[in-house]
Amino acid sequence: MFELNVNGYKVDGGDPVGKQLLLNYCFGHGKSTMVVCTASSSNLINHCGPKVKGEGQCDNRGPNAVVRWATDFDPETSLWLDMSLDEIDELVEKGRRGLSLEIVALRDIRADEEIFIDYGPEWEEAWERHLSAWSPPSGNGDNYVSINEMNKDVEKYIRTVEDLETDPYPVDVRVACFVQGFHHPCEILKETSRTEADVPGDS
Repeated sequence: MFELNVNGYKVDGGDPVGKQLLLNYCFGHGKSTMVVCTASSSNLINHCGPKVKGEGQCDNRGPNAVVRWATDFDPETSLWLDMSLDEIDELVEKGRRGLSLEIVALRDIRADEEIFIDYGPEWEEAWERHLSAWSPPSGNGDNYVSINEMNKDVEKYIRTVEDLETDPYPVDVRVACFVQGFHHPCEILKETSRTEADVPGDS
C-alpha cells in the first residue's frame, strides 16, 4: 500500500507504507509466474475440492461453478489472449481493458446456495502445508485470538481508549469502519459516563 492523497493512492516510486495479502485473491497457474488479479468480486468465491471442503455449504457434490475466459460475450478477451505483455501495457495506458472472466454453473444452483469453485490440487496441497506450519504472529504471546473469533463476538473484543492502555489489540489487528461501501479508519471508541437514560427506572 502507498500513501493516500485526496485523489486516491499515489504511487510515485517511493517505498510502500504497508503490505497486505493480495495473492490469495488472484488467479494463477503452477506452470506460470504470472497471476491475474481481477477487478470484480469474483475473486471472493471460496474453494470446494476433493480434499479441502472449506467452510459454508461445500459438501460431497463438490464445486458448483467454474471460472473461465469470457471469449463469447467479450470479443476483446480473445484478442488479448494472443497479445504480448508489451501490447497489453500499451492498451492499458490508453485506458482499454480486456481479459474478462466469466463464472459458469456446473449444475443447478439454489437461490440461497453459496457459489464454489475448485482452486485445484496444487492450492489444496499448499493450504495443507500452510495449516501445518502456521503459528500466531510474533508479539501476540499466548493471548492470540483469531480475527474470525473476534468478529463473532464484537461486544467482547471491541476496546475503548481506556481498555487499550492496559489491554492493547494484538499486533496483527486493525480496526476500521465500513461506511458507504468503503473502509475508513475509525476513531477509537471512548467510554462515556452513564446517563439517566441508562439507569433503570422504578416504573
